[in-house]
Amino acid sequence: MHKKVAWDEAVDEGQLKMGRRAILSQGRHLFGEPPPKIEAALTTVDDPERMGRMLDAILNVKSWKELLAVK
Repeated sequence: MHKKVAWDEAVDEGQLKMGRRAILSQGRHLFGEPPPKIEAALTTVDDPERMGRMLDAILNVKSWKELLAVK
């Protein structure tokens, strides 16, 4: 396993940013505007793998709260 370098971290941050943007966009269509606490919680997700699982789950959950429960 290799150590994370600045490039890896930049790629991860880009993936997280795009994932948040997609989740907020799709979530607004499905669940309405997220409460401030939900939006703040989304910004704390720092694992690109989890963000991907959340994106995969968005069509199968019924609320913002269920979406944030995806680990």
